[in-house]
Amino acid sequence: MRGDAIFSGLLLLTIVARGQAMESTIVAKAAKPVALAAAPVTVALRGSALAARVDALAPGRRLFLIVSDLRASEQPGAGYRVYIDLPRDAKASGRERYFAGDINFYNALIGGVGSADSRFSFDITEVARFLRKQKRLCETTTVTFIPDGRPSAKANAVVRRVEIVEQ
Repeated sequence: MRGDAIFSGLLLLTIVARGQAMESTIVAKAAKPVALAAAPVTVALRGSALAARVDALAPGRRLFLIVSDLRASEQPGAGYRVYIDLPRDAKASGRERYFAGDINFYNALIGGVGSADSRFSFDITEVARFLRKQKRLCETTTVTFIPDGRPSAKANAVVRRVEIVEQ
């Protein structure tokens, strides 16, 4: 138990020490909130081209997709899988190379109750590097949300902030 406490303390100290030297820069973001549905929804991000950012990424720097401020009228009853630059014609079996992560509405603001602070952060550095190497990054970065299940039609699920940040 004591070793765990020492290790946790060292890990925290390392993170804090690195955090002081690192600045966050918004690379790209959605211009408006994204209304999610029972079908895939794709949003184009405004800002720097992701390919150029990947090429210029300094050692120790990472790219994160931030999906935050989730709201709905009622629980959607399904989560959403999130992808970077997913082609429109991508088959389910070929989507994994574009996969950023999963979101859900368990801690979201639902019908005025809950928290507007819901936030998902996905380290997309390796996904972006792989897609860049394969020449599959789009000139205008897109983020696609695909329901994992059948969301309620009455949910009116919305993601109010989608952005890519370099840290």
